[in-house]
Amino acid sequence: MLVATLATVFTLVYLSRLPLHTQLTVRYLLPTVPLIMYGVVRIPAVHETVSDAKRWLAGGYAASTIGGLLIGLGVVAGLDLALGEAVQFHALLNLGGAGVCAGAVLGRILVPDRVPSRVVALGLALPAGLTTAYLLLSGLVYFQYGSFALDFIRVLTPHLPAV
Repeated sequence: MLVATLATVFTLVYLSRLPLHTQLTVRYLLPTVPLIMYGVVRIPAVHETVSDAKRWLAGGYAASTIGGLLIGLGVVAGLDLALGEAVQFHALLNLGGAGVCAGAVLGRILVPDRVPSRVVALGLALPAGLTTAYLLLSGLVYFQYGSFALDFIRVLTPHLPAV
């Protein structure tokens, strides 16, 4: 209920300024992500895969995160992309990963005998790892926030005990 209410409020507030193409600031989408993720996990093909193929899911996530970091750094540095171009590149890369994920899940739903759960696990791990790679690169490389990758850490560090 909270997520649905927040999504409705943010949509109404930003209705006049909703973008028609990829943008970095997607404030109106953030509240809907937990709701969408809950809906995706409730799909039987996804739920069974997450339960049955945990090792494939974890391995695929690690591999796609490392691969996303290497591809992201390689393409951005190799092509000397500007910040906006780098963000657009990651958006297109993640869109491709989401397409692979959707294809794997749809294949498992339509022909479960021909699409094994490990393929669905790798399909689910791909966009998650690519998103993690983008967040790491944007927090540490693309946007310079000073000594802290995330700005709210500066507020928390005085209150945390030293390790």
